[in-house]
Amino acid sequence: MSAKTQAEVLKTQGALAVQALQGAVAKVDATTKTKRSIRFESDEESLTIFGREFIELLNIGRKPTKKGPSPEMIANLTEYAEARGFDKPESAAWAIAKTINKLGDKTHRKGGRDVYESTVEKVKENISNAVILFKMQEAKKQITDSLKGIS
Repeated sequence: MSAKTQAEVLKTQGALAVQALQGAVAKVDATTKTKRSIRFESDEESLTIFGREFIELLNIGRKPTKKGPSPEMIANLTEYAEARGFDKPESAAWAIAKTINKLGDKTHRKGGRDVYESTVEKVKENISNAVILFKMQEAKKQITDSLKGIS
């Protein structure tokens, strides 16, 4: 069954986009917090996809810094260490934080990676195609209805 409104098209595409992006980040998301943060909002004219504020670090990594680790960083790394099964998660979190602050994380040191960028490009293409198809079907219906009035 085809969508009756553009809002329905965008809502369907939003749900599909979230599913695709969650699948893309799941490979590197030890705690599933990032995966669970991905959501969308849509209306008749727009679709916006949201994720954690530092989701881009999955692709580019974290650069070294001279600042000491923040309490939030230690908390996040402790949760990561627990999810990865470290014996002493808090000690591991401090060691990881010091290494990241000194050298950057592994992703940064390797020059980045594609966790979700290619998925974003596919999602954008799918959304565009779905909206174009909807608009074409809408125009066809209007033309057909207009022609009925002529005969």
